[in-house]
Parts: sequence; C-alpha cells; structure tokens
Amino acid sequence: MAAVLDALAPYVKKLITDMAQDEVSMLLGISAEITKLEDNTEGLKAFMADAERRHITDTSVQRWSTKLNNAMYDATDILDLCQLEANKRRESRGGDGIEQKLPSCFQPLLFCLRNPVFAHKIGSRIKELNQRLESIHKEADKYKFNIGLGSNPEPRKLTTAEPSSYRTSSLVDESAIVGEQIERDTRELIHLLTSSDDNHNIKVVSIIGVGGMGKTTLAQKIFNDATIQEHFKTKTIWLSITQQFDEVELLRTAIKHAGGDHGAEKDKTL
Repeated sequence: MAAVLDALAPYVKKLITDMAQDEVSMLLGISAEITKLEDNTEGLKAFMADAERRHITDTSVQRWSTKLNNAMYDATDILDLCQLEANKRRESRGGDGIEQKLPSCFQPLLFCLRNPVFAHKIGSRIKELNQRLESIHKEADKYKFNIGLGSNPEPRKLTTAEPSSYRTSSLVDESAIVGEQIERDTRELIHLLTSSDDNHNIKVVSIIGVGGMGKTTLAQKIFNDATIQEHFKTKTIWLSITQQFDEVELLRTAIKHAGGDHGAEKDKTL
C-alpha cells in the first residue's frame, strides 16, 4: 500500500500543475477535490510504515489496512476509466492538437476532464474517494501510528553491475489475502482464460497497475486456482522475469518445468 501511495501522490501533484496550466480546474470547478486528494494521500503516507509493521499481528490494523487498500483500488480504477475513455475518443477522433501537447503519462485524466459529462462522473468518483480517505485518516487516530517512521524509505538504486535479482514464485498465502475486489478480478480473469475460442487464438492477459496494488498476488491466485490447473492440465508454467533477465535461462526454466530436458549440462549454448 505504501508503494501505491508513493506512486499516486506525485501523480496527483503533477496533475494539479497540469490542470492549472490547462485551465481545466477553473472550467470544471474540481480543483478543490484534486487538491484534497493530494492532501489525503500525503497524510496517509505518514502512517504506512508503522501500519504495515503492525499489520502482521494486529487484526484491527489489518481491517484498517484493507479499507485503505480497497480505496487505492478505486483510485487506480478512476485512472483506468480515464485511460479507457481517452483511448476510445482518441480512436474515434484520431487525437486533437490539444491532447497531443500534454505529457503522455498525464494525458488520459486531463483528456477526460475536458469532456463535461465524463468529467462530472470522474469528479463525483474523486469526491467519494476523498470522503473515504478522510474517514480512513480519522480512524487511524485511534491506532496512534508512529508517524516518525515515515513511509517506506526510497529504494536503493541498482547499478549496471548489480542487476535486479528479485524473483517471484507461484506460491501464495491465501490466509493473507482479503477483499472482494481481488476475488472478483480472479473470477473474471479465470473465466477469460478458460473460455473457448473457436479460432484457437493464443490468449495474452496483462495485469497492470502501480506498484504495490497486488498484481503478483492476483497472478498467483489465478495460477493456483483449481479451475486453471484442471483446464490447462500440466501446461501451467510460472516464469519470473527480473529487470535484467537472460532469455536462454528463461527458456531452460520453461523446458524444465514442462518436464523436458534442455541438455544444458551437455551443451552450454542452450
């Protein structure tokens, strides 16, 4: 969750600057809600280090964390809605001059805010999100979180001589997963992956979102689901791809998990 807040806070801050330059906020009157969203995300970041530390053993903090996690899901849903709307309108219009002037990472939300009808819908979602975050912030007072710990420290940057070696596995702790949203996403993606295709096309599903949203956990739940295991029989292979990966090593791993012999000991070229 801290990673989500760390990613969302600068996004909102940059959005406020872009809106001021673009005069969108003055036209639609939602500047106050956007600014409030920045304040809420920055305020909650101060609690996260202590909250995540206590989350392990304190069930009441676990429930509080779940509420915040669900709110962060909704925050990314808002951004995803804007992305979809922007893509749809871009395809129908071919993109207008104003849109093309904006930085690519901030185009979708600003693009949506120019549409009065969609802007009202998004503005209402942001207002509702702010109300939830304010309630979560007030509830945090009773836990007396140690804000001196701050949010997670900035991760140490990797050098070219020190590639990322963090790997994921297919194992998942189901007891640590809570929330209806991830269960709903799991069901929908399992249905998508197991539904029949008369053309026998290969299906590729991408799970995207800001860091800390639980993308890997969702993938693990899908991978280990009985429906998936039964549908694909022995053809399920989990490959963890790091920032700097070796294509040959990935191929060896895939062959090994598929029950084959890549002959690496005999031929070092494969």
